[in-house]
Amino acid sequence: MSETNQDLQTTTLPSADQVEQAMINKELTARSAAQDPLDTHAQMFYFFNPRFQSTLAFLSKKQLIVLMQTLAGSEYNKAEDVSKISKISNTLNLKGLVRVVKSAIDHPLEEITLQGKVEPKLFQLFDSLLANKYYTCIQKGMEKKEADPESIKQIEDVILHTHDNKAFEKRIHAEKDAFAIGNKLLASKFLMMLTTHLREMERIKNEEATKTVDKEEVKE
Repeated sequence: MSETNQDLQTTTLPSADQVEQAMINKELTARSAAQDPLDTHAQMFYFFNPRFQSTLAFLSKKQLIVLMQTLAGSEYNKAEDVSKISKISNTLNLKGLVRVVKSAIDHPLEEITLQGKVEPKLFQLFDSLLANKYYTCIQKGMEKKEADPESIKQIEDVILHTHDNKAFEKRIHAEKDAFAIGNKLLASKFLMMLTTHLREMERIKNEEATKTVDKEEVKE
């Protein structure tokens, strides 16, 4: 056997996930220069969302319910409210649950379509729990970063979860993947929404201040 063939056999090739991540990192690096940081989060969202949507197809109804509860679980949400996810979800079929999960990720960045009366009810519960968890964690993370700029490396670092890590490790790869990507998507989405809201509030505040100054100058 030639030396070249031996090298080919002993070389460990990168996995598909590693190749995908390398391509994404390269693309983001090329696009993010001198850009608004929110643009990077928007790009990340649209890069990873298709993968998240396809991963849901590998989950059973029970696994989807667990995924929802894991994403919503937080010290800032009441345990009894998180447990309501399971009670409502049990009345839906698998396709209905998938629609709700996809909608919770997409809303309000994409138009969503829900069916019947139960799907909107579950969506409202799930979305409100996610909003409370991610907004609160991100706001506290912003305060921490303001005090110490080096304390936060990436947005996911500020999101605190309450699931049992040992039990989590027993889940299948698709479940872990769905949680990791879902958490990344939600963190980016709520950061974009919160930052946009704060910027708009600041714009309105500055406009009001300018109007006040103009009125005072007119009086003089």
